[in-house]
Amino acid sequence: QPLRHSGYNVLTWDPRGFGASGDEVRFDSPDYEARDVQALIDFVARQPEAQLDAPGDPRLGMAGASYGGALHDKITIFYRPLIRACHTPDSVRRQVRKTVIHEIGHFFGLDDTTIRRLGY
Repeated sequence: QPLRHSGYNVLTWDPRGFGASGDEVRFDSPDYEARDVQALIDFVARQPEAQLDAPGDPRLGMAGASYGGALHDKITIFYRPLIRACHTPDSVRRQVRKTVIHEIGHFFGLDDTTIRRLGY
């Protein structure tokens, strides 16, 4: 209620396959998740009490824990193994960059073989 009373449009929902939504999980799929989110935005825009920035364009943001509106993964780089493997500041920077890009690749659904083929 405090968000609504402050002028925010508020909608809670479960992505496909989570909670009571039914169907199967479709991570980051434009054919499913993107279409579902667009349907939610359109639904909010049709509500008479919705705050709109333009016709059909509700004022909007996302918040949540885990999968609810935020990138939920965290990349942890362990100091001691990194220092044991890398003996210069430049090699540390190269390895950190390679590790971060590798893990971001997994976030976007790439497997190890594909990521390694790309050089990470």
